[in-house]
Amino acid sequence: MRRYFCILSALVACLPAAGMDGQTRLSLSTDQTSFQLASILGCDKPKLPELRTTTRRAMSVREMSLGALLTTLTSGPDRLPGTEHGRRAETFLANAYEALGCEVMLQEVPVHDWRRGATRLEVDGQAVTCSAVPFSPFGAMSGRLVYVGGARDLSGHDVRGAIVVAEQGFPMQPIDQLWAQRLPGTTLAEPTTGVPAWWLNAPGVTPVEAEQAGALGLVHVLVDQLADSPWRYGPYQGPAGGVPAVYVCRTEGESLKEAAARGRNATLSIEGSMERCFSNNIVAELEGASGRVYLFQSHYDSPGPGAVDDAASLVAMLEVARHYAALPVDQRPGRMVFACTTGHFDASIGVRMLARDVLPKWRHRYRGIFSLAQIGAKSVRKEGGRLVATDALERQDVFVPDHPRLRSAVVEALKAAQLSNTLVLPDRTEVFPVPPGEGGSLCVAGLPTVQFTSAPPYLLTNEDSVDKVDLARVSKQVDMLIDIVGRL
Repeated sequence: MRRYFCILSALVACLPAAGMDGQTRLSLSTDQTSFQLASILGCDKPKLPELRTTTRRAMSVREMSLGALLTTLTSGPDRLPGTEHGRRAETFLANAYEALGCEVMLQEVPVHDWRRGATRLEVDGQAVTCSAVPFSPFGAMSGRLVYVGGARDLSGHDVRGAIVVAEQGFPMQPIDQLWAQRLPGTTLAEPTTGVPAWWLNAPGVTPVEAEQAGALGLVHVLVDQLADSPWRYGPYQGPAGGVPAVYVCRTEGESLKEAAARGRNATLSIEGSMERCFSNNIVAELEGASGRVYLFQSHYDSPGPGAVDDAASLVAMLEVARHYAALPVDQRPGRMVFACTTGHFDASIGVRMLARDVLPKWRHRYRGIFSLAQIGAKSVRKEGGRLVATDALERQDVFVPDHPRLRSAVVEALKAAQLSNTLVLPDRTEVFPVPPGEGGSLCVAGLPTVQFTSAPPYLLTNEDSVDKVDLARVSKQVDMLIDIVGRL
């Protein structure tokens, strides 16, 4: 018996005083407890370690659970359809919903499995760091560099037989126009101007236009990329043809501009493969006490770690499902449906097929549809060429349809939740005829959809990592979604 007590003491002594973020996880009143154990077991009272105290908020059990799920979903380099990690994410989500007692249906979706291989750009034998533009054609070519700056087209430029270098800057967010149309529930203190719309494809010369002008290749200079990185995943429209194209960072762009002015030649080559394959939308259902239907949706594919885009939304949906799964069927407000879609970066084919082939069967029964994108996103600062997460949060936009009951429920729940830095907007504005994000496809299909979205500067880059997610915000979002359902 003494042996077991010593083992117990050793385990207690090994417990860390604080969690991984420095917050206290354990609070023990040790003297009386250890004395009683020592008396029972007939050995000396052990000396337990002193635990540090802290004024920081301790992470809740739910937040730790959300964090564990988030880490699992972001454990690979990507979650693209057709890849090993994409299939793992799909299997994990389907199994997780089945474990909660959901009935799970898989909807087969045809997608393009585009894989970049070795990508090289050289000027006078010197390598230039670059990454292939997604869905770029493959090939190798050499030609003179022609710099066209921020031109929107190639009229007036002789680029025949050349490799074009074009600046690609993101359009600015029309925050002033949005601010003027804000709805109750908004907690944004004041509009922030001068912020690029990171989620949009930057305007400028396209690979198809370069091909039509007789160019051999295209180099996009990401002049607005905050981390000055050449890595970006876009566009959303899938294979578009044209000439082989790569991204370079702002700094490398300046070097290419000088090389073009000196009449230098460059060599560009992109290797890889593209095949048609199938991925699956995951549709999980929990039976309810009424014929009402509540749908939660987000995409699970990602070109990188994709913690904010959109693993955070996925784990929030799992937590909402866990909440309702724990209730008896007669206490659930209706049928709860959770849709994890694929093909987001391939023209959003997954959510479009979901809206076309699956969702119509509940058309007259929807009480509310909630599309989640980039929830819990932290703001960042640039530090040593990297983007470091801060305690501040990115602005979250909530687009609400002109549906009296749904709009009232969302606004009142947002007021109660007091989610900071939130801008509540109509789902139809001059700026956005439909909401940005996959919720737009559901709105077009005539479905009463609330879209939650944000646009951090690390969106569509490989810096979208777990440390950029505010788990407390995600947890509050879960409570707020449950509150909305209760008000409906």
